[in-house]
Amino acid sequence: MKSGTAPVRCVLLTTEIGLTGSVDGTARLWDMDSGQLLYTYESSFPPASVPGTLSQVQPVIVTALAVDPTRNTVILGYSNGAINILSRNGEVVC
Repeated sequence: MKSGTAPVRCVLLTTEIGLTGSVDGTARLWDMDSGQLLYTYESSFPPASVPGTLSQVQPVIVTALAVDPTRNTVILGYSNGAINILSRNGEVVC
């Protein structure tokens, strides 16, 4: 499994799927048997300004991952305090 070019910040593993969250705001869903990438979730949040600077911005980082017991819903937590609750194919659940 190769998770793109950005460093991975957090990982969640089950016997069926893996979920990785990166510092570029993306999360990736993996099939644990084949190692195949199933879906890439893109952050919908714009980069945030760094306090105390005029021009420096940083992406919103994926900092927390969860999957519901049925493995059909993915929950992503971000460094800006927001969460996204998504289906496995990226549709917003709520």
